[in-house]
Amino acid sequence: MAAVVVALALAGCGGNDDDDATPAPGDTNASSSSTSSTTTAPAQAAEGGVTRGPATQSGPSTATGGDFKAQPGPTGTDPNAAKPKHPLKVSLGSPCIRAGEKQTITIETVSPSAVGYDSYYGDGKSGISEGFYGGNNGKSLENENVWTDTWVVNPAAPPGTVRVIVQGISVRTSANQLEVFFDLKRPTENC
Repeated sequence: MAAVVVALALAGCGGNDDDDATPAPGDTNASSSSTSSTTTAPAQAAEGGVTRGPATQSGPSTATGGDFKAQPGPTGTDPNAAKPKHPLKVSLGSPCIRAGEKQTITIETVSPSAVGYDSYYGDGKSGISEGFYGGNNGKSLENENVWTDTWVVNPAAPPGTVRVIVQGISVRTSANQLEVFFDLKRPTENC
């Protein structure tokens, strides 16, 4: 999760666009496997809650949280004024993939804001782990409300449930975090 927080901090500070990203020293995850587009993946989330995506047994592959109608947040000078939760709607491209295949995440929010995600695999590895299997990125959204990102899961990733934690924040909202899941199979197994 620390990697997502770092990604959000970087994205919020003018951040990391995939087009001009420079890998950090020692970053073994500097990816040509992560690409961005504005295509929307299938979404099956209902506002205000979490819904189960198609054909997954491990948990939801879509989630929604925060209030998309509660914009803008406080604009006064009181820094302690309550802010609404940052609106997020998250969906995964597939509820089940095989190691070595691509997974896509679509994050819908309000702009300007910063969003990021980190994947946690069955053996405990995440974006801050050496030998991470993929699925960690963030972006500053200045003039767009939907961001789609794709990564290739390393063929060595262990089968099981993958938990993807997504965070979003803006100046006018408080941080929000959602979780979505997908099943990961061995390269020789069927979903």
